[in-house]
Formats: sequence, C-alpha cells, structure tokens
Amino acid sequence: MIRDIVKSLFIIGIVSTIIAFVLDSLGAHFWYSLAFGVVIQFAIWKLYTYWLDKKIEIQSKAIDADIIKDIAKQTATLPCAYCGQDNDVPIRLDENNSFTCMGCEEESVVYVSIETVQRTVPVNLSEPRLKINEQR
Repeated sequence: MIRDIVKSLFIIGIVSTIIAFVLDSLGAHFWYSLAFGVVIQFAIWKLYTYWLDKKIEIQSKAIDADIIKDIAKQTATLPCAYCGQDNDVPIRLDENNSFTCMGCEEESVVYVSIETVQRTVPVNLSEPRLKINEQR
C-alpha cells in the first residue's frame, strides 16, 4: 500500500515537473506552474472518478431493471382457448400476456385475476376423522 502511494506521488511529481518546464519555457513562473500541474492532475482525476462512478451507477440501474423484469416473470401451464392443448406460458405482471399455441398455432390472450379470501380454520379437531377406506 505504501508502495502504491509513493508510486502515485512519483508520477504526479514527474508529470507536474514536465508541465512546469513546458510552461516555464513559455514564460510562466516555474513554481506556480508546478503547483498548477499538481492541481490540474487532481482535478482531472476527480472528474475521471466522477464519470466512472456515474457510468457504474447507470450500469447498476440497468442490471437492477433486468433483475426486476426476471422477477416479474412467472410461468403457468395454460390450455389453448382454441384447441385446449396445454402450453407453458410466461406470465408477466407488468404487461399484457398472450401466447401462440404449440398445437394449432392460434394466439390466445391470458387474463390474470387476483383476489383475496378469508383464512379458514378447521373446526372440531377433537373428533376423529373418517379414513377414506373406512366404512361408516
């Protein structure tokens, strides 16, 4: 880790010195040019990391959207509305669903209905239950 820090500082020093010599040859003060070179390198690095973070954030949002699409998919075995043959149909809760029958090649539409019901509780569990093979 220390080696990486020293290496980075060495690179910043070399690049800043080159910038300072170039600007000095154009008539600027050497030490101001050296400081300018250091500041410019930090500013460019900050812009680069900001751009990289935004790029990663956009890619992450795209991956999240793909995951949500995959989660929204369900599969059901449904009969064709024309011939009655069973078909494995992907069901999406966020869009309209339809499928083409594997048998008759007709397109059927899938309607999804969600409803609520009351929870049931068995009554009189203390009474013995009849077995299917047992006669009354």
